Amino acid sequence: MTLNPKQFNPGDNPDQLQLLMKPSEILNKLNSFGDAPNEFANPDSIDAKSYKKSVLHRVKYKESKKSGLADDIKKSGVVKAPVWLRTKTDEEMSINPSLSRQFVLSDGHHRFATAFEMEQSGNKDIHLPVRHLYMKTE
Repeated sequence: MTLNPKQFNPGDNPDQLQLLMKPSEILNKLNSFGDAPNEFANPDSIDAKSYKKSVLHRVKYKESKKSGLADDIKKSGVVKAPVWLRTKTDEEMSINPSLSRQFVLSDGHHRFATAFEMEQSGNKDIHLPVRHLYMKTE
């Protein structure tokens, strides 16, 4: 099944959260990673080049290859289980109100690392199902 990315373009409604995203799209909206919140001290430094060189990516991708997850995803060409993107908490928003980097990858990093490698290797049609978690501070 080929996805039509135009169906999922939030351009007409920027508040609509996407259900399918390419790894590069997710990376451009990440504020940090739940597995390593301090690896990227400056959210604006998270890009494809810095992520690919990061210890976090190397470890997660190596683990996904070792477990067979990477082979399963490459064989089927699709990531079935969603990754979880957590919105910044109200407290985090008050510290840094930048809306362009609003998510934390909180679950699914092995799947994300594998899909990222596939996209970097030329598979421009790889999309990840996404679940959004809103965190509200009391």
